[in-house]
Amino acid sequence: MKKNIVSRKRMNIDLGGTAVNDIKIIGVSEVNFSFILPLLCFLYISWYGSIVFKISKNH
Repeated sequence: MKKNIVSRKRMNIDLGGTAVNDIKIIGVSEVNFSFILPLLCFLYISWYGSIVFKISKNH
C-alpha cells in the first residue's frame, strides 16, 4: 500500500511525462513556473496587505 502512494505522488510531481520541462504554463516550463508562482503569491499578499493597511489607517 505504501509503495502505491509513493508512486502516485511521483506522478503528480511530473504530470507531463519523464522530462522536467515538457509542460508549458504561460510559455514557461513547469519547473520554472514552480519558482515564479510563490513569488506572484507573495506580491499579491503584499499588495493586499498594503491596501488593507491604508483602509484601516483612514478609519
